[in-house]
Amino acid sequence: MKKFCFLALTLTITISMMTAPTLARNVGFALTSLQQPPALPEDAAAAYADYYNEKDEAKKYEKAKGFLEKFSTVDQYWKNGPQKFIQNYELRRIYAKCQDADKTFFGAGGANEANLNNFLSACDAWIAKTPVPDVVSTTRISLGTGFGVLAGFYKDTARGLTYTDKAIQMLTPTTAP
Repeated sequence: MKKFCFLALTLTITISMMTAPTLARNVGFALTSLQQPPALPEDAAAAYADYYNEKDEAKKYEKAKGFLEKFSTVDQYWKNGPQKFIQNYELRRIYAKCQDADKTFFGAGGANEANLNNFLSACDAWIAKTPVPDVVSTTRISLGTGFGVLAGFYKDTARGLTYTDKAIQMLTPTTAP
């Protein structure tokens, strides 16, 4: 038994010593393979820093758009941040419009045809742009169109039924409990 334990211990140490240089080499390779960002001209660097350090989101949005328009030839590495900021900022604005329209329609005394049409157009834009299906907005639109049909001021039952079908599909579980 002692010979077997000694043999197992020796084998474990030998294998670990054989793999240690390989692991060290791989870690060293990973550390040296990190690339430095590509060079950026001074005026582009100043514009990027101005965009990056801006705290006001509306101003930052304008600076990001200006950076992308003025420096369209810089490396994609430098364009990724402003492009992602612009995309997210526009999504947040569309979502805020949808939420404001939702509050207006479902608020006290807001259930009328004009508010419903405003709600539908604002939330249609949000649903079209959102990267993942929005269950809450879809079900709220379904609820709003259903209320409009029952109250008699909304006549497009086919559109309301489309939202209801989408909402039911999203709320239906896809796996067995």
